[in-house]
Amino acid sequence: KDGLDFFFPRMSKGGIILIDDYKQGSTPGCEKAVHEFMSEKTCEYHGELEYYKGVSHKQYLIVK
Repeated sequence: KDGLDFFFPRMSKGGIILIDDYKQGSTPGCEKAVHEFMSEKTCEYHGELEYYKGVSHKQYLIVK
């Protein structure tokens, strides 16, 4: 969450943050931090990436 707090306000409109290992067992706090951060923000798009129907690759995309 500290990284998102630092980088998000410095992004240009249309800038992208891609979070890898979102919902990964080895990074248990990542999903919680992302949802906590996004509950306070407005942006163009944000959501879990799915490359194939219903298959998540455990990445999260934020577009400002």
